[in-house]
Amino acid sequence: MPRGTHHPRGRRDEVDKHSYDGDDGEGWCLGNCLASLLQWPVMLAAAIIIPVFGITFIVMGSIYIDSCKIERYVPIWLIVQGVIMLFGDSSFHSLLLLWFIAGNVWVYKAWSQNPDYAHYWFENGCNMSLFRVAFWGIITLDVLFGVSVVVAVVAFFLRGCRR
Repeated sequence: MPRGTHHPRGRRDEVDKHSYDGDDGEGWCLGNCLASLLQWPVMLAAAIIIPVFGITFIVMGSIYIDSCKIERYVPIWLIVQGVIMLFGDSSFHSLLLLWFIAGNVWVYKAWSQNPDYAHYWFENGCNMSLFRVAFWGIITLDVLFGVSVVVAVVAFFLRGCRR
């Protein structure tokens, strides 16, 4: 029954006691504070990593666009991922997640084939600088993504805690 509906004195107190309008004050502050403390490091890391990586990805992918024969999509992925990181709109969550997964597949597939860094023009070659940026960038993004998921789940449960 909606809060504030007229009831006899005893019945209304009972209804109000069991109603919930958002903040009951018990455990809410502690849960919210812990959730915020967990989220701050991730948000700070993302605020630093995303622009730096975005610019680095665009520059390296553009300079070495034809320098990774082992997997020609690695420099393209770097450029597009860099643009997404700098200017991306989060309204296409599914597409962004698929592009991120595709980057993982391309980079780890090339890494598993042991690229020839000395001869990037060979069929199994890739420029060492380009590949290192892609490889360590994707590992960093994977870790940041995993930590973000864990923190989001923990924060969700902490914000919902009640005594």
